[in-house]
Amino acid sequence: MIYQDQNVQRIMLYSSSMLVNGVHYELPKRLQNRNGHSLAQVNNRIFIDGYEFRDGKFKRTLAALFHLLF
Repeated sequence: MIYQDQNVQRIMLYSSSMLVNGVHYELPKRLQNRNGHSLAQVNNRIFIDGYEFRDGKFKRTLAALFHLLF
């Protein structure tokens, strides 16, 4: 039996895009073709390099900046 949690998201990052639970999203221009990414997932929220991914869009938020710096 495999434990399936509703809040778990499967994230795969590529050079110019990412997959979240099998759905393809383009990364913002500033994040494309970078060597490394800072990725954090907290309470079903995704933070990548100072951006927060929410509702299929990337937004610059204070919470995302906090996760980038700390």
